Amino acid sequence: MAQTRTFKVSGLGCLIAVGLLVLGGFGILKTLFTVLGTVGLVVFGCLFAASATAALFRGILWRVGSRLLVSHLLIGIVPLAVFLGSTYAVAWMLTSQLAARRVESAFAARRAELRRAAAEAVRAATFDEEALEGFSWVHVPRSGAPQESGPIPAAEVRSRAWLSERESFLTRRGGHSYACTAETAAGATLLACLPLDRSLKNALGAQLHAQVGLSRTRVSSAKSGSRRPGGKRNISFNDGEQQTNVTPVEDEQAADKDMFGDAPPPDEGGFLAARNVFGMLALPEPVVDWESGAAAPSEHLAVFVRTSFVREFRELFGESRIGGEGLAAGTLVLMFLRGLLIAGITVYVLVAILAGALVFRIARASRRLSIAFDELGKGNLAHRASLKGKDQLAALIHGFNRMAEHLQANVAERAEREALEHELSVARDLQRRLLPPSDFHFAGVEIAVDFRPAAAIGGDFYFLAGEGTDRLVVAIADVSGHGLPTGIVMASARASLAALSQTGMAAADLFTTLDQEILASTDARTFVTMAHARFRLSDGLVEVTNAGHLYPYRVLPDGTVSAVQNPSRPLGVTLPGRFVTVSAPVAVGDLWVFPSDGIVEAMAPGSEEEFGFARLERVLSQNAGNTAAGLRDAVLAAWRAFTSRDEPEDDRTLIVLRINGD
Repeated sequence: MAQTRTFKVSGLGCLIAVGLLVLGGFGILKTLFTVLGTVGLVVFGCLFAASATAALFRGILWRVGSRLLVSHLLIGIVPLAVFLGSTYAVAWMLTSQLAARRVESAFAARRAELRRAAAEAVRAATFDEEALEGFSWVHVPRSGAPQESGPIPAAEVRSRAWLSERESFLTRRGGHSYACTAETAAGATLLACLPLDRSLKNALGAQLHAQVGLSRTRVSSAKSGSRRPGGKRNISFNDGEQQTNVTPVEDEQAADKDMFGDAPPPDEGGFLAARNVFGMLALPEPVVDWESGAAAPSEHLAVFVRTSFVREFRELFGESRIGGEGLAAGTLVLMFLRGLLIAGITVYVLVAILAGALVFRIARASRRLSIAFDELGKGNLAHRASLKGKDQLAALIHGFNRMAEHLQANVAERAEREALEHELSVARDLQRRLLPPSDFHFAGVEIAVDFRPAAAIGGDFYFLAGEGTDRLVVAIADVSGHGLPTGIVMASARASLAALSQTGMAAADLFTTLDQEILASTDARTFVTMAHARFRLSDGLVEVTNAGHLYPYRVLPDGTVSAVQNPSRPLGVTLPGRFVTVSAPVAVGDLWVFPSDGIVEAMAPGSEEEFGFARLERVLSQNAGNTAAGLRDAVLAAWRAFTSRDEPEDDRTLIVLRINGD
């Protein structure tokens, strides 16, 4: 994992801060070290944690497989968790409200039973105590002694004139809360009460098979976002604009200060059967003050319940049984939902496993490709990646292998080409070494040469050598073909010519010996044309021997151009005929020109017209009084103007000599 500068600096800062905190336990600078260490640890610790987290995150997501795995988790697990959490929250709220409504209905039924019992008790001519059995009541007749069964004395009932105005109400007296109903008949007052105590909670809980709570609550409202009194038993509801707080009111003198009564035995069945669903419902009827009879709008009676999903589910679908003695309908529906949930989870797990397998395959392919590219980067062109299958990933691996094969072949071909080019370069250098040196000179003769092979190794060559102080040997030759084989023949012919020239052999005999050597060492398609001239300056003669090459030209100072004609066959061909030497005069001021066929056979672009002998002779005549180098440059300029290029398509050789005398 790469370490950034922030990571290093913040880590060093954390170490220094820890050191300051350690030093803070000693010496007179304890407080200063402690403060600096604490501040430094907070600042650098946050930076270090952020940089470390970022580096870890980058390290995890660097690999394709890790990215795919994280994407799989984000797409598959997170939405599932959100869906399950949302489903659980919705089910929890619906279950809690269903349970709270059941408690409300059961409590309302008890109050209705209280009102009915009170009405039956006062309807008879004589007060009927049996009708109010199980309730707390006080009967105050117009005359006679009052009757009572409960903690509320008759004197208080007689003094509460407001009882005649209320038939059913909630009140609090002496630290206890009651749900009361008041009946007035024939001047008598009957106050029947239902104490909201543990016995009532337990009775309702046993009836509903849930843990039930009854408590007076104080309801307050405020704007959303304002400060409100809190508490561990404070319950708040926020709709975005209004905040509603429901706070249970403690009874100071009540023996039962618990919100809930005793819990009945739980249902069987694990998590769904456990009482982990909490519900609350505030009844709209306010609590009446016992002394004045005035309503307290901020106080209400709230019902609380703890229940389970299984219990409320069974209550929702009922206990009717299929086929009389079969399973209950609620149990069947619950079993169906459980089966559906198990099937959904099973399908999800199978899909997750399949997606994981796909992710693993993609990760494996990317890893193998990464390793393969690393191997290619290291120069291991023989490395191949492997992945079975017929999908796009396998095709990608196969494509990489084909690319590696082509790359290996191209590299090998390039290496071979470079080796060949190196060999050709060596051969080209060797060929140039076989030619006369560029600074070759001979007394009394000005020499200018142009040598330009068409390929790396040409078939043309020329030879210059002095025989004493008054004889100059000039030879120009052209081997058929191009390339390395031609170059080998050229080198062999050049070496043989140089060796034979040193023997002083006559030119005709020299040509005969070369002819036999070429016939013996080459195939029938290889031949050599050559023009050989031996200038005898002291005698004013030149001896010219030809073997199928272009005739040399003599250019007089007055512009007269003439060719020394001496027809003969090339060297290396099986044709009859002997090689003959002819003589021509040599005078001071003469220009002698030895061209190759690369001069006269060059063609103009886009046509079949050759440079030709006539054009060459015209250029020679126009430059009769020029120097050797000047005449050479004039011929080359005319050649370039005609061909519109500088590189020849055939080997180009041109030798120009000017006889200057002593």
